[in-house]
Amino acid sequence: MGPVEISNVIEAPEGIDLSDEPVRGKVDNGDLLSKIDLTKPIDADEKLFEVQAYPLRSEAKEVPKKRVKKSTKEPAAEAADEKKKKRSSKKSATDEEKPTKKKTKKSSEKTATKKKSSSSSETKKKSTKKAAKEESLVMFEEVRSPATPTSPSPTNGAAKTSAKTSSKKSASLKRLCKDDFLKISIDSKAQPSDANHITVPIVFENTDAALSISEISYLINGTMNTKWTRSSAAASGPEKVSFTLAPGASNDTSISFEFKSFLRAQELPGVVNYTLSSGEKRQIQFTLALPSSMFITGKKITTDILANLAREKAIPHLSSTIIAYKGKIDDVNEVARAISKLIHVSVVERIEDEVYQMYGTSVQGHHVAVQAKTKGTKEATIELRCSDDALGTSLITEVHRLLK
Repeated sequence: MGPVEISNVIEAPEGIDLSDEPVRGKVDNGDLLSKIDLTKPIDADEKLFEVQAYPLRSEAKEVPKKRVKKSTKEPAAEAADEKKKKRSSKKSATDEEKPTKKKTKKSSEKTATKKKSSSSSETKKKSTKKAAKEESLVMFEEVRSPATPTSPSPTNGAAKTSAKTSSKKSASLKRLCKDDFLKISIDSKAQPSDANHITVPIVFENTDAALSISEISYLINGTMNTKWTRSSAAASGPEKVSFTLAPGASNDTSISFEFKSFLRAQELPGVVNYTLSSGEKRQIQFTLALPSSMFITGKKITTDILANLAREKAIPHLSSTIIAYKGKIDDVNEVARAISKLIHVSVVERIEDEVYQMYGTSVQGHHVAVQAKTKGTKEATIELRCSDDALGTSLITEVHRLLK
């Protein structure tokens, strides 16, 4: 079979004119561009499609449209207005900075005061904690020897101090004897000046509103362990006082004693003689008691030292009693307070509302340890350990008489 020839001429179907069809093959772009009239506007069908992107509803944010006011001013006037705006903005910025600086200063001062107050509160808490710790080693009430009487001065400050001392003295006074005209009291808080001497203040008071008292004298008999030391040169006979008492007046003096032992309470008999302004002579007999507690002083020690005293049997003698709560003495705290004031012992250790441990020593070196422990809700147990049996018995007897 021979070769087939392919014709490039396309026969047009009926009804179609192919004379206007472009020639396939190479196209002259220059000729096409030259045929376009660029002066005419682009037709709607000749424009390219614009691609528009729309955000999702979750991402869409409404942007307010800015309304631009058309300025009718000239450009020179607009430039001047812009300069004025810049100046006013600068002034407002400086004005805002000033109060902020003041505010920062005030806030810094406030923070400093807060820091100071917090630090002061912390120091107060620490001081209160230290005071609470130290309180366990402090006596309920400090016992001191009475001050010597002083003459009243005209100044107000001295008058106030003398009033305070007189009130303290009256609180510590204990009645020795009394009749219809004269009352005699002694200071129960007197303490020894050394291991063998003690001075006791004594107060004479005229209780009558009409008669005066004069020629007051007293005589005290000593015992084997305690002797009355006279202030005058007289070897025997009564001791005369140097004052008289007007109606309602009082005055005081001091009586000194020398003692060898106080393991038991010392009871010294005596008598007072005086004369009324009516001429009547009167006499009062009395017994001056010097309790063993008068010779004990509180001493601050640690719990370890107190435990060593018990371990080494330095306080082997035990005396005890049971105290029922009544009146103001309604718990173990009040019991311990009363014991501390009575026999002059210091608190060594305590558990509030439960137990108190106290310690004291005599002027001659005796050890005295006391424990007050609650027993139920109505009573407390008192245990007293001492280096001397007679002294311990005498002290526990004083406690029992006071709190029974």
